[in-house]
Amino acid sequence: MPVTKIPVWEAYLGRVWAPANDDAKAGQFPAAELHNFAEAITTYGKIAASLQGVPLSYFAAGADNPTSADAIRAEEARLVKACERRQRAFGGPWEQVMRLAIWVAEGGTYPQGVENLAMVWRDPSTPTMAAKADYVSKMVAAQVFPHAYGPEALGLPVSEQERIAELWRQADPASRLAASLDRASRA
Repeated sequence: MPVTKIPVWEAYLGRVWAPANDDAKAGQFPAAELHNFAEAITTYGKIAASLQGVPLSYFAAGADNPTSADAIRAEEARLVKACERRQRAFGGPWEQVMRLAIWVAEGGTYPQGVENLAMVWRDPSTPTMAAKADYVSKMVAAQVFPHAYGPEALGLPVSEQERIAELWRQADPASRLAASLDRASRA
């Protein structure tokens, strides 16, 4: 039997389904409404955030739009204040604990300089590195902080502070001259 070609539009029309019963109706089920479940979860999140004093965004609930940095800081204000209060309350006792630990480790004696032991807490808020750097540079420029305090004020670890100090010493021509004279005097 020879194959007859039909136009494309006729091929599409041949694919239309038609019900055999004239009284049959085609329709669509309505989409499931889940708004009430989402609203209940958001409500419980708001209650938990309120009781715990943390931002609602910590529960991944709330607005779909990302909040601004100022809005995040405002949300975190209560939590930050609670952290600051605890830092003040625990600072002195932790210093005493560490002095006691040093006393035990040293066999019942305090080494020289232990009276300078101080508890240094991290800032509980979430400032950006740019904001911290701006703050530190302004305090150094106003001569409130010495230049050497900059890395510590930025919150860098001690190992990085020591590395930065070493790099500054290497870059200083006077210290390089002193080091070369020291090497020459030993030889």
